[in-house]
Amino acid sequence: MIEKPFSLDQAFSAETYIYATLHVPTQESLPLYQSTYGWEQFLKIVVNNETKISNVDSEATSESMRYDLRGNRLDSPQRGMNIIRMSDDTVRKVVVK
Repeated sequence: MIEKPFSLDQAFSAETYIYATLHVPTQESLPLYQSTYGWEQFLKIVVNNETKISNVDSEATSESMRYDLRGNRLDSPQRGMNIIRMSDDTVRKVVVK
């Protein structure tokens, strides 16, 4: 998203200004959009808070499966490269010595 809006030389259609919602990146950028040519005509301008990470809990995930490089399931850590699928469906590569 654009933090600091630029003037639009070619404006949108009237229908766009009426029916579309303009999502801006921060509360601080809202007045900038509301006062910049081309953007200020949107009837609905909202701050997009959906992309901000507010809290990360590193203890929230746990190991659900472990594999070797050939794709064989392991019951416990084995020497070499282990591929671990976590409970949140992320994957980690771990070297066991």
